[in-house]
Amino acid sequence: MAHILLYGGTFDPIHNGHLITCRRARELLNADSVLLFPARQSPHKSSKAPGASGEQRLAMIRLAIANEAGFAVDDRELKRAGVSYTVDTFRELQAERPADRFTLLLGTDQLPKLHLWHKVDQLLAEVSVAIMGRSSTQPFDKLLAPVEEHLGSSMAQRFRRAVLMTPLIDISATEIRQRVGMGLPITFLVPDAVGAYISDNLLYRE
Repeated sequence: MAHILLYGGTFDPIHNGHLITCRRARELLNADSVLLFPARQSPHKSSKAPGASGEQRLAMIRLAIANEAGFAVDDRELKRAGVSYTVDTFRELQAERPADRFTLLLGTDQLPKLHLWHKVDQLLAEVSVAIMGRSSTQPFDKLLAPVEEHLGSSMAQRFRRAVLMTPLIDISATEIRQRVGMGLPITFLVPDAVGAYISDNLLYRE
């Protein structure tokens, strides 16, 4: 039985913050691997299409994890039509790999809107969760308040126990896209291979 950490997102583009925190989560949880799954269309970003296509975002993830044995990528959400729902992805993976154990990795930035996720009650009843710390101007309890209000105090307590001491790395994909658009370097923010791909394919230009 393998213990696999699931980490979804738009990854537009994937950056060093994603990679460093996921690797540390794997170490802390003694997991076998981290499985990244890029979304075709995020339910909470449906008004704006990603800056890079699904194929381009997938290519950047593959470049980013090429030399990291503990990482893999799953493209099922890119192949699935319409909005991407984590509950559907998890259930498909669990059905395909019934002997494996899964833990869903969440950033603290997801907590205020978690109650809006599709079938979130069912998802949280079926999968373990680990919370990865992220730089924020808001105290953790304030970020957790919507969870307590909408999902209950027991769920909030569960999340408090699930916090991992991952590094607080203040890098965002939005910042990277903006810097590229302004002609500023993104060295140290993304893996070199990803930076070269963005430059070669003229991504995120105004």
